[in-house]
Amino acid sequence: MGLLKKVSHDGEIEILCVCDESKFGIMVLHIVGSMFRQPRFLPFRRIGYLTTGTGKLPKRSVTMTEFLAVDPYTNDGPYLYKEDDIRLIKNIGAKFIGRSIYRWGREEVLIILEYLEQAKKLAEEVHGYDPDIIFQASLFEIVTKNVEEIPIPSWAFEAMGMPAENRHFRYDLMLNPDGKFVNQIPDKPQQALLEVGYLDALYLKSKGGKTPSGWHCQSLPYLVEFDNFGCSRTPGEATVDSHFIWGYNEITWFYLQNEAYRQAWLRYAYHWVRENDPNGFVQMPVSRLISLCEGKGRGKYRANNKSAGNPDGLNVEETIKELWNNQ
Repeated sequence: MGLLKKVSHDGEIEILCVCDESKFGIMVLHIVGSMFRQPRFLPFRRIGYLTTGTGKLPKRSVTMTEFLAVDPYTNDGPYLYKEDDIRLIKNIGAKFIGRSIYRWGREEVLIILEYLEQAKKLAEEVHGYDPDIIFQASLFEIVTKNVEEIPIPSWAFEAMGMPAENRHFRYDLMLNPDGKFVNQIPDKPQQALLEVGYLDALYLKSKGGKTPSGWHCQSLPYLVEFDNFGCSRTPGEATVDSHFIWGYNEITWFYLQNEAYRQAWLRYAYHWVRENDPNGFVQMPVSRLISLCEGKGRGKYRANNKSAGNPDGLNVEETIKELWNNQ
């Protein structure tokens, strides 16, 4: 659990997450963008906490949604086949496990000891193989009244430079003061391209400067991932003026492709990002919730090799390994 603090540098807004490192080595919050959209905040990492071998972090990053969470504490329902996921991490040589644990509502789970103990057990099993692997703990753009069930620890006040108080988080103080966001390639079917300057895409726009942790750069490195942002009103139809790809969010569109095109497009995206912006890196899709739209409900995208260990696998794993081994 952590507190967020906005820090301004040269007109840009960055996010500082104060995390309790004594838990099980979860990395300071790292904001990522999507393949086609610009993130709300630029990413940064905290120097001094990362250990040896972490230069590979952006080059070997994956999205493994809720890898560290188990039922009944998941947001999206169970992500089964944990042992096969561990095998995948070892096989492809992943170094950064994005979205490994997070909350989307139900914030009261953060104070349930079993939730963190189960996550710690999984993290320690992976660290027994590679202690340099970083697990991303994420906080997103949603907050519910359930935060009022969580007491604020004294170390959080201290880290924020505030006098300690004996109180819980206050939902009303977290809302936008203006009341916003409160309660509330057409000729080639299904094909998609990346493009610098499309809508608000981040490519070649990541600015540099001094980060909250004190290091400098001309352009901040960033990760782009396959995001899920619900359904459009026109699933299956192409548009050139929205973030939806053929009417679907990014990971759902990717999931719906046939195996050969899915693998080919990942190769294309990986090389396109590296060639067009040396500060950008693709966070490889491994586990993610999908939105099938048109009343078909939700499902799970799994990159694992299809096997008895994970019958839902879509055989993207070896493509990721191939790309990383040849970089």
